[in-house]
Amino acid sequence: MQIKLDPIEMASPWQAALLRVSAFPVPTGELNPIRFLLQTLSEVLMQKYGLRHEILLQLWNLSPQTGSNVLSAHMKAWSPEFGLGVWPDRGAPQGWTEEAMVDAAAAVFRGDEPARPSHRLLRLTAAENQRIDTAAKMRGFGVQIELFSKDPIELIQERGRELFLPSITEERFQGEPFYLPVLDRASLAAAGSAEQLDSWLCGVEVYIRESAEDKGVLILSRFPLESVLDEVARLFASKQALQSL
Repeated sequence: MQIKLDPIEMASPWQAALLRVSAFPVPTGELNPIRFLLQTLSEVLMQKYGLRHEILLQLWNLSPQTGSNVLSAHMKAWSPEFGLGVWPDRGAPQGWTEEAMVDAAAAVFRGDEPARPSHRLLRLTAAENQRIDTAAKMRGFGVQIELFSKDPIELIQERGRELFLPSITEERFQGEPFYLPVLDRASLAAAGSAEQLDSWLCGVEVYIRESAEDKGVLILSRFPLESVLDEVARLFASKQALQSL
């Protein structure tokens, strides 16, 4: 299978690409190469660039078909913490209204990803080796976000709270343990500048999201993506060669 990465034009130093998939969950024929590539990318970012690795799960996309049974089986070990995802280029999180439900139903009927008024995230607080194992198990279901940064997650969460909480007016959403960004390709286009992206990402330097809206895996990097992917391609080819022996 040929893996296709579509470059996305970005304001420097940010670079981005979309790893296209035919569907989420990723069909069996596509799954192993995509998981293999993303695992190699994760290893490069942690080992060569020295970045910390965090795992978020998009709760609104979890179902028995998209890994909820895997999460249930590992709930105790993975120690998930509930928080809120915020689209920085869209309205603040709020409760469902009749208009929102009608719009969401129409999107489902068209086969599009429905817009939701709020987005729950799970952050997996397990030890790093367990998070690496989690990422391997959950990739390809369409529910995972991976964050890579030199900063500790506590600092990223603090910045997220300072950025997103002031715009949230509904009391039910004002006491969340964390507020972290949810982005798709349209969000990147709306950002308009590197400074805006810096603010939205709260110190995250590489952001990888399984994006149903984009029908692919969005990869956003403050490092030169070509250099990162060249290293990934080299290791990826070596691993494939070893597997074929």
